[in-house]
Formats: sequence, structure tokens, C-alpha cells
Amino acid sequence: KILNEGKNKKFIKKVNQITFSSKLGIKRGQTILFNTDRGVFQFIKNKITLIEIAQGVRLKEDIKFLGQDIRFINENKMKLQNKESYFLFSFFYFLILLLPLIGVFIFLWMANKKGLTNSEQLSKRSKKAIKLAMKKLKDARLALKEGNKSKFFEQLLIGLNSYFSDKFLIPVSELNINEIKSRLDKLGHSSDVIKETADIVGLCEMARYAPTTVSSEQELLTRSENLIKKIEAHG
Repeated sequence: KILNEGKNKKFIKKVNQITFSSKLGIKRGQTILFNTDRGVFQFIKNKITLIEIAQGVRLKEDIKFLGQDIRFINENKMKLQNKESYFLFSFFYFLILLLPLIGVFIFLWMANKKGLTNSEQLSKRSKKAIKLAMKKLKDARLALKEGNKSKFFEQLLIGLNSYFSDKFLIPVSELNINEIKSRLDKLGHSSDVIKETADIVGLCEMARYAPTTVSSEQELLTRSENLIKKIEAHG
């Protein structure tokens, strides 16, 4: 409710200085608004049209009709409403209410997608590890047939190290038997598999310098192949 009239009138015919031209703004495609303490007016089709009133303001009593330049209702029958009630139950009102729920769905979707991506990457690395290891074991078998035991142990150890490096994402330079045993234990492998791994890797390292300590190179190659199959079967 308006208790006291203001001293300054709005929408007068003449002003001391023009700081903005609404006609020029319209030519530029700008929306022209006049904000007052009682309502908001918009320049529509060369007419000043009331589009919003402040809370407590009476349309006919508190907003005076000035000549033929001001119209209370625009030609599109725009519905007037108070500023405070404009946002309530609007599209943006419900959108804000739904934003947390939408955010949760997006987060779950991204987390699920990331999980699938990580799983795919691990699967690819595992396949790569097996492929490279089997290639080196094949080279070791060929060296054994040629009677080159030094090369046999070298290729066998390279194959095992490359397999565990790709399997556990550990650089070969940082790979050691204790780290391999620890990773296998964390993955829930049996003590027999962990012991077999330590025995085979240990024999390969020793045999590179003292090949006579290994009774059967073919048996060691077969044990290595079976070890990889057991680890992969466990997952």
C-alpha cells in the first residue's frame, strides 16, 4: 500500500539530460524496461506497457494513467503478477527443486561409466600382459630347443617380469619378488600360488648365473605357463 506519494514524477515529457534513448535501443534489438518503485514497464510497439507490479500496489489506484502513452495491459494479454509470486511455481522454481536429484543421477552415471572404463582398461592390460608373457615364453622354448640355456632363462625371466609389471601396474625397474607376493596376497591368491611364484622367479634369477641348479628347464617352463593360467583364472 502506498502511504505517501513521492516527490518525483515518472514518465515526464521533458528531462534535463538524455542518457539513454529507448528508440535507439529498440532499433538495436534491445529490450527496453522502466523499473520504478511501483512496477516494471516495457516499451512494446511504441507504447509503455505495465508488465509487473510491486507487492501491495493497487493497479488502478496507485499507478496513474498518463495520457495515451501508457497502457496497463499489453496487446498479448500479459498476466500481471507480484514480483514475489513470479518465481514461485514457475519453470525455474521446479527446475531448482529437481537440480539435486539430477545431480545425483549424473554423478551415479559418471561413476558407473568410470567404473566400466577402468574395468575395460584393466581387462586390456591383462590381455596385453598375457600376450607379451606368452611371446617371451615361446622365445624361451625356442632357445631351449637350440640348446641356449642362458637365453632360455633370460627370456623366461623377462616374460614373467613383464607379465607381473602389466598385471599390477608396476614398472619393471621397481618390480621385486616381495612386491609381487604382496600384490598376489591382496588379490586373495592361495599360499600355494604365492609360493610357486616365488620359487619360479627365484630359480630363474639364480639360473641366469648358475644354470646347473635347475634340474629340468622344460619343467620350469611348464610350471611358469601353468602359474600364469592359475593367476588369470583367479582374476
